[in-house]
Amino acid sequence: MAKTMKLTIDGIAYTATMQENMVTDMLGFQGPLEFQLKIYADQEYYAPLPNPLPFSSIPLTTTVHAGGLYCYEGFIALSIPFEDAPVHPYEAMHLGDINEDISSHLAMSGNTVILKIEIVVT
Repeated sequence: MAKTMKLTIDGIAYTATMQENMVTDMLGFQGPLEFQLKIYADQEYYAPLPNPLPFSSIPLTTTVHAGGLYCYEGFIALSIPFEDAPVHPYEAMHLGDINEDISSHLAMSGNTVILKIEIVVT
């Protein structure tokens, strides 16, 4: 089964293809969620997750790419970068990828954006 996420950012609809693992399952079990994402370092938007996600046995990365969905270990934060960037010394878990080009939308947004998400299994 494919796992996709419906995203709405400031009223614009996007979809994402999610990784097939227990972490994205747990994110999906949290139900439809709404976040106020804040810009960080002029390269990504982030917001704390309402509940921690399990990180054990999931590979982590120190480089994020534009349009990816990530969760930072230790911060319990969801992140959507709009530029490719190294994040060392931090490590992030890659949750999935937004299917449409979101970089220009986020690069031109203000200090915050409203994100609504729902994971759907098809």
